[in-house]
Amino acid sequence: MLAGAQKGLEGHFLPGNNFNQAYIIRQTQLMYQMWVALFLLLLALATVLSASEVKLPIEGRLRIPHGGPVGNIKIVLNRDEYITMSRADGNFTFPDVESGIYLMEVLSINEVYSQVKLKVDKVSKTVNVIEYKYPGAARTTSTYPIELTALTPMRYFHKPPEFSIWGLIRGNPMIIMMVLSAGLMFALPQMLKNLDPDAMKELEEMQQNQENPMDALKSMFNMS
Repeated sequence: MLAGAQKGLEGHFLPGNNFNQAYIIRQTQLMYQMWVALFLLLLALATVLSASEVKLPIEGRLRIPHGGPVGNIKIVLNRDEYITMSRADGNFTFPDVESGIYLMEVLSINEVYSQVKLKVDKVSKTVNVIEYKYPGAARTTSTYPIELTALTPMRYFHKPPEFSIWGLIRGNPMIIMMVLSAGLMFALPQMLKNLDPDAMKELEEMQQNQENPMDALKSMFNMS
């Protein structure tokens, strides 16, 4: 009996059996490593897909300082990528917005609103809001939910200028010349009345000389 047990132990530790055991262990380790790698790959893929599919609702409200209607106003993200309309109280919602950066515009025909840049963060599930009063203006960090107040009413036509006598005179050179001529007509007789007799006599002589242009030229150039 002891001899049979000893032969069994010796057969168990034969070189061929040791090789088979090492091979099986090696194959088992390789399979384990493959399954672990496949699991990690699937986990990473699921994480990427879930992060890329994160969607958040974008909410906000429109206001008008003078209390005008704020309902049925079109609001868009990245032009026409997402479109919504404001309700009667001014509130609006984009129900499902994917992660990314968007430019929000309020397409009102009556009021002018700021442009808003939105950053939807897929990790923290937050929305960062940056407001631009007009294109090229300095950016201003705003709060979320979005609160937008109309900047100014939309003006499609220029206001006609009001009638002004001074504006009419200042903008017309002919009227200025007519006014100066009329002023000289009234002021010149008064100036002549205040002249002394010698100056008056000299002025009359100058007028007589000016009646003949040739005489005036001769006197100017001392010609005989």
